[in-house]
Amino acid sequence: MVEKIIEILESKEKGSYFLVVGAGHFVNPNGIIYQLKEKGYKVQVFN
Repeated sequence: MVEKIIEILESKEKGSYFLVVGAGHFVNPNGIIYQLKEKGYKVQVFN
């Protein structure tokens, strides 16, 4: 899923994006947020 998110971010105009994914993608210590941050993306989580 991270690869698809990066594909979307890289193919569109620069700006902010709002992504909604299921909670199961965040419970893993190697989840989406960690992987995107590791690749240099700024990730903001809204609780």
